[in-house]
Amino acid sequence: MTTSDVTTDLLRQVECLRPLIKEHATSAEAKRQLSSVVYDAMDEAGLFAMLAPKAYGGLEVHPVGPCASGRPWRTLTCLRPGTW
Repeated sequence: MTTSDVTTDLLRQVECLRPLIKEHATSAEAKRQLSSVVYDAMDEAGLFAMLAPKAYGGLEVHPVGPCASGRPWRTLTCLRPGTW
């Protein structure tokens, strides 16, 4: 699988989770953490593997440009074109 394929697949996964994330956004902001429902959905979708090295079974996706801010949470935001 090419890097482009991996990125496309991750974007699809994020888009599928969009309604769930929006549903829990207000609560997450108030509590300053992801809801367990959203966290579990992200885990099940394989999104956390994007930052893990391939040597450990991860996808090793490297953020570039504005996404390389040193803030891992921004990687999800930056995976969606036009959000930065």
